[in-house]
Amino acid sequence: LRAIDTLCSVLDVADARITLVVLDAIEKILKVGMACDRDYVGFVDECDGLDKIEGLQQHENTQVYEKVISIIETYFDSW
Repeated sequence: LRAIDTLCSVLDVADARITLVVLDAIEKILKVGMACDRDYVGFVDECDGLDKIEGLQQHENTQVYEKVISIIETYFDSW
């Protein structure tokens, strides 16, 4: 899925607002994937998205940190 690849590639941007928008979009895609029994989690991992999301746990912005923790716990803990 090119959309996931494109979103994951933007996770390196320093702007916290952009990062939050991208994380929201990824979260929505993962939520739809879960509801439709699609492995979008695997796509995120293939695009190095999981590594980038995990790296954002060190982000200075609290909202980014909280969003990342929520995504990891909801979609990647059991994966």
